[in-house]
Amino acid sequence: MTGHATTGRGAERPGDLLARVAAMTRPKSGMDLGGMPRKMPRAHAARAAACVSRIMARLGLNPAKVCIAAGLRGSANNCYDFHLTAGELAACGPVEREKPFNGTLDKYRLIVEAAALLSSGAADPADLRDELAEAVRDYLAPFAPRTALSAHREVGEALAALGAYLSKPRTAPDGTTVDLPGYFRACRSRGLSYDPGPRAMVPAGDGDPSRDWPCVTLGSRIAGFAPVSCSGRDGEPCGIVPSELVYGVGLAACPGGDNAVVMRFALRAHVALALGPRASARGGQPDDDPFRVPAVVAR
Repeated sequence: MTGHATTGRGAERPGDLLARVAAMTRPKSGMDLGGMPRKMPRAHAARAAACVSRIMARLGLNPAKVCIAAGLRGSANNCYDFHLTAGELAACGPVEREKPFNGTLDKYRLIVEAAALLSSGAADPADLRDELAEAVRDYLAPFAPRTALSAHREVGEALAALGAYLSKPRTAPDGTTVDLPGYFRACRSRGLSYDPGPRAMVPAGDGDPSRDWPCVTLGSRIAGFAPVSCSGRDGEPCGIVPSELVYGVGLAACPGGDNAVVMRFALRAHVALALGPRASARGGQPDDDPFRVPAVVAR
């Protein structure tokens, strides 16, 4: 077996790529494959069938029962397009059939995962996915650049899933009902908005309509640098000091169309954070802590 590829997300197993390609190439995935074949060519399908056949034989599993457990067939009939017969498997050579093996990669993934389940712990599904990936690696290789997910895309997909989850009333662990679509409807109908100052619902007026979005603060992001006029806690001017311009970054649940909920990053107003020793900001005057920055922010 070949070594695992290394990506920005750490060590990746061959079966991880297989799972992503299987999801992309499902018959109704709706994903644009850029002209690449949705079904495996005949030779690759034969390799996949040979691989899952060896796995099932090694685990002592009946192929028809595995196909049924994988949801591919409702009975033991017509399962031969997914696996080799005992005679074909014993021949240990390329199998030529008039009717080709099934070419949908995801169905072979389902087979190895069902085999792992039926093995009662004798096999790890991740290991079996790796084994299948090695068998069809030539088919998987062209998909690798297209399936590589950046950190930003992964976060985006997670946010989309979270919005879909919150689009229906949910019950929290403490029994509280969380109904964000209902909350947004009530805010619109009553002209209310959430004011984080008094932490209360207030008339929306002409204020920022995003205030009524439930938002969790995630942190900050530096947006730039600029000289800022600052003063200390006692009101004494500190002079012009170099400062960072910072976004306050949050994760907000926002109203979407048809009473849906979507998750978005919320970027609050810029905040300037003064940099450098406090003494230099006061014209070089001594200070009890020369490395302390002024305790101010300029909005």
